[in-house]
Amino acid sequence: MGSKWEDPQKSAPPLQPMRGGWNPKISVLPLHVINSRYNEVQHRHAPETTIITVPNRYGKKTPIAVNTDTNGLIKDFTILSVNKRAAPVDAVARGAVERKNFTLEEIRAIWEGDKPYFPMHTIHSEHQSDDAQDDAPEQTLPDEEADYEENRVAEAFIARRPKVLQPCESQSGILILENAILSPVPLPTIIYNIQLLEIVAKWLSKHQLLAVAHACHTHNRILPSGERAGFLLGDGPGMGKGRSLAAIIYNNFMLGRKRALWVSISNTLKCDVERDVKDIGASEKINVVLLDTLNYWSISSEENDRFKTGIVFCEYTSLLESAQTSDAKYDKRFLQVCNWLGQNFDGVIVFDECDSAARTLSVENVSLLLKLQKQVPNARVVYVSATELSDPNSMTFMTRLGLWGVGTAHPKFESFANEIQLRSPVLMRLLCMEMKLCGSYMARRLSFKGVSVRIDEVVMTRKFFDMYDYAAKLWAEINMKWQAACRLLRLPECLQKIIWHEFWSAHQQFFQYLCLAHKVENALDVAQEAIEQGKAVVISLQSNEESWTLEHLKSQNCQLQQPVSTLKVILRSFVEKYFPAPNVDDFHSLINTADINKARRPRLHSDRLGDDEGADAEERDDKAMVKCEIVDINIQQRILKHLHEYLLLKQDKEENTLDDITDHDVAHCLHMRYQMLKKIYHFDSRLPVNTMDILKAKLGGHKKVAEITTRGGGIVCIDGVYKYIPRCKGEALLSEVNDQERQCFMGDRKQVAIISEASSAGISLHSDKAASNQRQRVHIILELPWNVDQALQQLGRTHRCNQLHPPEYVFFASDLIGERYIANSVAERLKGLGAEIKDNRPSAEQPDLAQLNINNIPGPSSLYHVIQQMAGKIAIDPAEIPATYMGNFRADCAEALGHVGVLNVEIGANDVEIYSVTKNACNVDRFIQRVRGCSVEIQSFMFQFFMDNLYGRIAQMKRSGRYNMGLLDLKTHQVSVKCSKQIKYKRKVEETAGYAELHTLEVQRGMSYEKARNIYRKTKKLHEGFYELKENQRDTKMVILCVDDKTRMDRYATDPRNIFMQVYRPNVGLQVRSETLESITSRYVYTKPNAAQKYWQEQYEMSLNTCSHIYWNRKCHFPNDCMDGKRLRTYHVLSGRVLPFWSRITQIIEKNGHSMQMIRAETTAGQHIVGIVVPNSAYSEIHTDLSSLACKVEDMEAMEE
Repeated sequence: MGSKWEDPQKSAPPLQPMRGGWNPKISVLPLHVINSRYNEVQHRHAPETTIITVPNRYGKKTPIAVNTDTNGLIKDFTILSVNKRAAPVDAVARGAVERKNFTLEEIRAIWEGDKPYFPMHTIHSEHQSDDAQDDAPEQTLPDEEADYEENRVAEAFIARRPKVLQPCESQSGILILENAILSPVPLPTIIYNIQLLEIVAKWLSKHQLLAVAHACHTHNRILPSGERAGFLLGDGPGMGKGRSLAAIIYNNFMLGRKRALWVSISNTLKCDVERDVKDIGASEKINVVLLDTLNYWSISSEENDRFKTGIVFCEYTSLLESAQTSDAKYDKRFLQVCNWLGQNFDGVIVFDECDSAARTLSVENVSLLLKLQKQVPNARVVYVSATELSDPNSMTFMTRLGLWGVGTAHPKFESFANEIQLRSPVLMRLLCMEMKLCGSYMARRLSFKGVSVRIDEVVMTRKFFDMYDYAAKLWAEINMKWQAACRLLRLPECLQKIIWHEFWSAHQQFFQYLCLAHKVENALDVAQEAIEQGKAVVISLQSNEESWTLEHLKSQNCQLQQPVSTLKVILRSFVEKYFPAPNVDDFHSLINTADINKARRPRLHSDRLGDDEGADAEERDDKAMVKCEIVDINIQQRILKHLHEYLLLKQDKEENTLDDITDHDVAHCLHMRYQMLKKIYHFDSRLPVNTMDILKAKLGGHKKVAEITTRGGGIVCIDGVYKYIPRCKGEALLSEVNDQERQCFMGDRKQVAIISEASSAGISLHSDKAASNQRQRVHIILELPWNVDQALQQLGRTHRCNQLHPPEYVFFASDLIGERYIANSVAERLKGLGAEIKDNRPSAEQPDLAQLNINNIPGPSSLYHVIQQMAGKIAIDPAEIPATYMGNFRADCAEALGHVGVLNVEIGANDVEIYSVTKNACNVDRFIQRVRGCSVEIQSFMFQFFMDNLYGRIAQMKRSGRYNMGLLDLKTHQVSVKCSKQIKYKRKVEETAGYAELHTLEVQRGMSYEKARNIYRKTKKLHEGFYELKENQRDTKMVILCVDDKTRMDRYATDPRNIFMQVYRPNVGLQVRSETLESITSRYVYTKPNAAQKYWQEQYEMSLNTCSHIYWNRKCHFPNDCMDGKRLRTYHVLSGRVLPFWSRITQIIEKNGHSMQMIRAETTAGQHIVGIVVPNSAYSEIHTDLSSLACKVEDMEAMEE
């Protein structure tokens, strides 16, 4: 034990609570609770405290205060903070109040409406105006005064039960859910001959039949442009979209429209289309042909077996393909397809997997899709997406929805997309509601009830820590040296940009594969255990590492001495191919033909790039690439060419300058490359081998494992010799091989399937009742995409209709940046869909991130604030620094962020590093990818610091009323919602049915003292009863009633952390969320009912029509609109067909100083309402404006109860 900690009386710092937990010294009920009831006094002996140091998980020594009893036994301990090294004066705020760390309950309090119990520092966005900064502190309420009860996110999905088109046969007992925003929106009355659907009705569930009916109904409508309206089917994975699409095609086939085009993302899905056609009994009449197998002649010609009727199936990219021979009739597939369809084509065109296609298609491909729809204006187009609409860019070729173009407010897609993004997410939600009202959109998904989700913590070993940290240092050194080499060789910007792109691409992939490799052993254990239990295993990956394997094989002439390590290949490949140094032999040949200046010159600071040169490749002007001649040569040859051109120019110079390239410069670059290769050589033996190869080998090889990926082959060991074995034999297509593998898995010939994201879209691997393999699926997810919707789509491979057993999902999460966050986010979304969440980490450490999306505001704003703090531009409060971090947090983080390109670094006077913020500093995804290249300790603390800042910003915005939670829910506990008035508006130019409706809702809540006293009389526990706030708020006292939460009660619990209480307030009634006894007693003191009566009645009576600001003697900035703390609230909600009036509504609401806010309510009469909140100050103007635009206005009184 060091001398610094030997005398706790002199040098021990103040005790701090443990990170992410509670103070272990509080282990019994607070004494004042018992004293208030029985007037008893208990005395305790103060334990002796000793300070020791122990290594933490990162190998650094952590000081701990150990409390012992009189016998010398350890009773409890507390992790201590250390004295941080002196930070720059401009980077650290002085005299800040130290606050408690965030805990689970505090995070839940922020999101679910309870009060956050930590002192919060006011944080403003960098875009906030000066006026807003001046007013915010006055508008902000303290935690105990703020009213969050109705500001909570509504349920994500609710049960959907269609009341029409009853099925002849039910195909699945799984509950169907619909988004809470769309559920109250009625579908239009079907104007379609339902009898025409009888031929397919017996094969469909009622939900599938409903989709078919509304698609056929929508196809009868003609848009103002003269084109036939299209239909968007947005059902989630496993809903049976394929069968619905096949039924739409079959229905049109029976009506004489016998040709159809089906476009998807993979040829593998053709087998699924054939299956769906067979399932509806149409296989004898409708054939399916793959476009890629046809000759470039007319599809109905003899060369293509006269395929005149049926479905032509193709990939999106197939439409771009050109003929390879000159004797073909069509030189492009697109022309071949258009000729087969004909200009008068009125059949069905299906654009499948639109969500995946929008992320991958080129501009040229999208243009062809738009051109195709223009050439066949009468075609019945169906767009299909398995994810919710959240980004307008995913709708770029959905012209038949009638949202832009002729007869709309947006003549072009660009203006439509800009408007949606400007008002997102409110306008996007209104857009979905509008499309459903018109009957052109349906989006439902399967319930996950019965599905179990488990998050397994991957324990990091000391060996992995050391390997990861060494890799981070190695990449940081490579980054520094290749930039220095660029400066020494005076490389043009276009070459630097190429190297920059390659570096960050290799950097990102390296750490992605390193994180993945660390989880392999855990995945193998879970998979083998599942196989022993008679279950089938599916393992999901995002990528397969094949390109690096093939590169290694090429460099080794296909001769392998050991398994291939992708990580080793990535490291060596970048340094060998892209490090800015010429080939030695070629360079010697060059200098033999010209004179190079061999004079020594003063050394410049070349260890780092400056601000301009250090900017990210994505941030540079792309015109620089045009200035550089692009030829098919490698970087070394380009550098050699650059040196040759320099020598030619040098011959015309008479004197040497500081800008000359010397032989010493070139030699230094060569030496740096040699050093890097030498370090890589000594390091690569510690790197793990390819994930896909080791998974497949350990689980039984090709005979037992079905591989459904884009890999063309893999590395196997045969008699001790490693060989590359291709998966495709001869001219067999990879898609056919993947389909054969899928059939082997579903036929129970193989019990394990390994899938990648690119090749598994749309396929079914569930426990199908019609398949031979009906084992329960254990779906292991080694990599989760950051987009939650994409993750759910991947999980949908094993959770689908007609399944015998629900799947079991296993997520693996480590302490690396963001992994725990994304695993929790996906798990919480699944929980909202009915899944059961199991987690091997103690609940006290799990943050509640169900509704948080760090890519949306205030995520980027918080990140920008954090990066400015790291760069020293904004002060850091010492209380915000993680208590367990050893060292200078800001300086260490700034150095690490400089190594990974998040901060620009310049060398100033006296070799002092000066940090500046990059242009794309607020890009959260980029930040997470880059910070993966830092040490494990730095990235863990950095992400924690960022999330703490984000939570703080959200809490502050909620207090000041500036936080838009997306969808507010008025359906809280013991709240009465009545609709007192309803006005309907119908626009003059509208052709479809539907009204815009303006509702006046009255919400009454709160609890009288008599009701509170009756609840108190039923209490039995010592800690149940009335509590009084310890600190008076503006000379006013606050009281609450706390009783045990029966739904979360543990009768054996004695720890205040584990005793959950329901809280009743005079103006609110029952709180939405329960609180722990520990959090209550930290702010309140137990009081008798008679003492609480006066203050309870006072707040109950005053809060009827008085907001919290005025009640607590504060200034209210919106006295006419403010609802905070009121028992009686009045809301004006505009719902129905709001989109036609959108521009006027937006102008009026924003002119009155308010932002757009969506709300959902269910009245006591059973009426469901979803719409936009209209402030009182804007109500009259909006009513007058809508009345002038409408041809019909109906004013109705409240609905009868």
